[in-house]
Amino acid sequence: MRPDFTTDEGVAVEVKNYDIETNSAALIRTIAEQTLERTTHLPENMVQNVIIYIRGQTVSQDQKSYITERLISRTEGVLQSNLITFKGPVE
Repeated sequence: MRPDFTTDEGVAVEVKNYDIETNSAALIRTIAEQTLERTTHLPENMVQNVIIYIRGQTVSQDQKSYITERLISRTEGVLQSNLITFKGPVE
């Protein structure tokens, strides 16, 4: 399970584009499964980051918080809130 890209600074980045309104459960499940799988294959010192692309969607802060909390829980702390970014149009 390869990340979308890695940086020279030791960061593995995964970018996801899901419809949050209808498919947040699948988003959480997929990211959690892939993150845990990668922990066994990536170098020990590599940090995993997730970018959730939400352009064109209206996503409340409550929804972002819920997804973030679930990802932290489901990845057993591998992902932390500072490693999860919601990216959309600049407001």
